[in-house]
Formats: sequence, C-alpha cells, structure tokens
Amino acid sequence: MWTSRPTVDHYLSKSSREGRALTYEWSNYRRADLEMNQAKGTWDRRILDPFEVQDDWFEILLPTLELIVVDERIPLHRRDDALFTLRTLGLGDGDDILAARLAWYEPFTEGMVDLQYISKKAPLIARAVRKRLAELNPAAFDDEQTHFRSFLDGDCTLKILRKTAPRLAETIDAALRRPDERAKRR
Repeated sequence: MWTSRPTVDHYLSKSSREGRALTYEWSNYRRADLEMNQAKGTWDRRILDPFEVQDDWFEILLPTLELIVVDERIPLHRRDDALFTLRTLGLGDGDDILAARLAWYEPFTEGMVDLQYISKKAPLIARAVRKRLAELNPAAFDDEQTHFRSFLDGDCTLKILRKTAPRLAETIDAALRRPDERAKRR
C-alpha cells in the first residue's frame, strides 16, 4: 500500500552482528513506512522479509479491511512468522493501518476514484474488491454487462454506475458491505 511516510529500513538491523556487516549493502535495504520500520525494531528474521512474501500469502477482508494470513497459501514453516509480523507491526487490524486502508477504500465506495486507481495505490484492497465482485451472479444484471466490464476495467466509478446502471450499482454496494465470516468481531 502506498505510504506518505516512506523510510529506508535495514531488514537485518544495524544492531545485530549480521546486520552490521550489511549496513551499507543494497541487498539489506527495504522501503518501509516510518511506523512499520520503528515497530519492527530488531526482530530481524522473525518479521517476514517483504522480498520473500508471495503475492497470495495475505488477503484483505471486506468490509472490515482486516488483513489475514491465507493459511493454505503460505508455507507451513512461515505461518507463525506471518502471524507474528501482523501482530507486531499492527498490520492485521491495528487502528492506524485500518484508518490508512479506509482512506483508500472509502473514496472508492463513494465513487470518487475507480478500481484502477485503487489497484495502483492499494492493490490488496483492489484484489479484495475484485474477489468479492467475482462472486456475483452475472445473470442477475445481464442487461448491464457492458457497465460492469467498464467498472472492472476502471473506466467508470461507482458514482457513475449509480447514475447509469443503478440496479448494478446497488448489487455491487450490497456485495461490498456483506461481512466476511473470517473477520474478527470488533
């Protein structure tokens, strides 16, 4: 997710023996949000290295925006570290990260930005939206398929859909509001 507070993190901290040897090595630098960098501290190998994380290890749940580990996709030997990373950095459902995700998701649901924009700025949120929309029955809005494709391609926003294809927009809104049973109860 895009951050307004980027920093350069030494993945292996400068205070560890291994990290000191890599202090000026490009291979040890990671772009990180300032708060994530500070929260990581010296946990080094216990926090997942972003270069090792695979694209499908984590998933955002709608509408809570909670980040979860996808157990069946992450290697068994990395699951504990993944859960530790979410907890330690507050990435799962920490107030700050949820507020940051909401700052991207809300303009989308209000129709101010399109799905392509969210894909660039908050790709996990966009993936969650696409997954949720893939669950819709296309036959339910057969006469509005062109509008739906246009929406998925980022050619229009929900605000535009609400005017041009209100039944489709209502279906999408309902799908995006439907709780995911895997979300924590807050």
